[in-house]
Amino acid sequence: MLKVLLLLNLIWISLNHDQCLAHHPGIEDEEFYVDFIPVTRDRAQHSCSGFFLQAYLFITSADCVYNNTPIRFHFTYQYKNITNGKKKLIQKYSTANNVTFIVHPNYSINGNNIENNIALIEMKRPIKPVQVLKFYPLDSTDIMRSLNSRKCKTIIANDKENSLKTIDVNFTIGENCLCKFNNNSNNNICVENLCITRKGSPLICDGKAVGIFQFYGYCNSTGNYNNDSKPYAILNCNTEYGISMFTNLFPNMPWITRHTKEPFPGLFQRSASYWYNCNDFY
Repeated sequence: MLKVLLLLNLIWISLNHDQCLAHHPGIEDEEFYVDFIPVTRDRAQHSCSGFFLQAYLFITSADCVYNNTPIRFHFTYQYKNITNGKKKLIQKYSTANNVTFIVHPNYSINGNNIENNIALIEMKRPIKPVQVLKFYPLDSTDIMRSLNSRKCKTIIANDKENSLKTIDVNFTIGENCLCKFNNNSNNNICVENLCITRKGSPLICDGKAVGIFQFYGYCNSTGNYNNDSKPYAILNCNTEYGISMFTNLFPNMPWITRHTKEPFPGLFQRSASYWYNCNDFY
């Protein structure tokens, strides 16, 4: 009987895999973007960005969630769909209740330890199957290979035009950054002449997420980094020759992997509506 159930399950997965592939026409994965708004008990709200590691686990900047006790968060995922040769921005909305914010233990809001500026948002139940959702897989070997390739992109959301723009970027790591911020370390990635408006936005190299956006600033006359932005603020992008600072995910992989687990640990342990997500097959 168990063999029959396993066989039926494999057939079901195979059929749904084909269905998932059929629901990805013209979607540009590198232009996928997620905004989220944590809702706390005091109703304080702010908008950030990030991306899903798994159906129940979201990663972002620690600045976005520090000193808050969240009860749920709303997220908006956007992507560009190509139909008849034309691009169209599509938005979808969802809400996750009973979430937990896990801030890196070495993160410090006073700015003395910026290299651990990452946090995880864990949901009690995985999000419902969403065929267009793109999970960025993280693997330490792949991250280093991607960093060395220098074929990198980041995603910019234009609030006024409600549009997405993917741009190519060049970056330096840690102490090689031309602009000095405290004691630059290899836990930081800096991208020059770039301004991003959403903390938590990913730096993507060869299709892998390698960094999380922290803040934007500029070099002063002494070559030091000036950062006037407050946590989760919409940043002023009028500064010429600005520098965007990202948290390097590679040194933080041991902490990240401690909080990840298999999305589906066993057969028949989840309700049918949460059984699979199309991107789990990729």
